[in-house]
Amino acid sequence: MLAGCLTSGQQEAIRVQREINRAMAASDACLAPLRARPDYQALYWRLAIEPSVPPPAPTPAQMADTGLVDRAALRVMVAVHADLAVCRGPMIDSIARIAPELAETAVDVGLRGDRLVLTLMRREITWGEANRRIGALQEDYFRHLSEVIAETRRRIDATQGGTALAAEAAPAPVSARLSNFPEELAVIHRQMEAELARLPG
Repeated sequence: MLAGCLTSGQQEAIRVQREINRAMAASDACLAPLRARPDYQALYWRLAIEPSVPPPAPTPAQMADTGLVDRAALRVMVAVHADLAVCRGPMIDSIARIAPELAETAVDVGLRGDRLVLTLMRREITWGEANRRIGALQEDYFRHLSEVIAETRRRIDATQGGTALAAEAAPAPVSARLSNFPEELAVIHRQMEAELARLPG
C-alpha cells in the first residue's frame, strides 16, 4: 500500500537494501556451520577469521600474539580455507548483482587476505602481525563499502525513474576479475597444501 506513496528513487533504495539483506542472510546461513565446528575454534581464537557477516575485528590479544604457526594449526587453516571456498563464490555472485564494483573489491580484499594467511603459514610473520594486517584489510573493505553505498544513494537520488531504469538496464558483463576468482582461489589453496606438506612434523 505504501509503494504508491514512494518516489521511484525511494522504491529503488528499498529494493537495493532488500537485496543486500537477502545476500547477507544467505551468506551467514552458509557460514554458520563453519563457525560452529569444534575443531576450528582454536584457530578462530588465534586468528580473526571466524566466518561471519560482518567478520570479527582482531582483538588486542590477537594482535599482540608473538607466536608462529605449527603444523597442527596449518592443517586446520588448509581445511578452513577449503570449506570457506564453498561459500565465497556464491557470496561474490550475490554482491555482484547489487554492486559489481563492490564485488571486485571483495575479491581483491579476500585474495589479499588469503596471501596474508600464506605468509603466516610460511612462518614469515607472527599471529599478531597477521591479525594487525587483517584489521587493516577490513578497514579498506568497509571504507570502500561506505563509498559504494554513498554513490548508490547519489545515483538513486539523481534518477527520477530509478526503479524502471534498474529493471530495464541490461546486466553488466562479468569482469575478468570476478570470472577468474574461482581459479585464483584454487591456486592459493594448492599453495597452502604445499606449505602443509613442506612443514616438518
